[in-house]
Amino acid sequence: MAALESALPLSLKPGQIRAPLGAGWIPSDVVAKFILHILQGGKYNVTYIPRLAHWEIESSEMWRVSSSISNGRWGTQVMHALTLIEAGLNAKTVTVWDTGPDDKRVINQTETVAAQAKLSEIKTEFERWLWDDPERSAQLAEIYNERFNSFRV
Repeated sequence: MAALESALPLSLKPGQIRAPLGAGWIPSDVVAKFILHILQGGKYNVTYIPRLAHWEIESSEMWRVSSSISNGRWGTQVMHALTLIEAGLNAKTVTVWDTGPDDKRVINQTETVAAQAKLSEIKTEFERWLWDDPERSAQLAEIYNERFNSFRV
């Protein structure tokens, strides 16, 4: 048994683990807590569907979320922060469309760039927030090491 344990790689510490927004190994409840951290109100039920590599967010009590946060600090006038978070979770490209001449859809470059910048800020905040709490850091490091760091090549 000791020989088997000595063959295992050393556990990675939180600062050595990359955990981007949308990583499928991060528990759904942790993602829901991050959304609450960002939006400072509302209730969120987050589900990850592994076979589709897809995240879904159900929200309620959105009236508790200030528009200065959802469409200001973490979102734009035309793209709500929750929409951006869901796009980030699912590695979607954020694009804002307008209706142009002849009812054709055209990309609104200004709003698209603004929304993409907000999503970048959300991703940065996620990686900062994720490791900010010692208890959460320990939990996530344990999950990561059990899943991905249990084989020596």
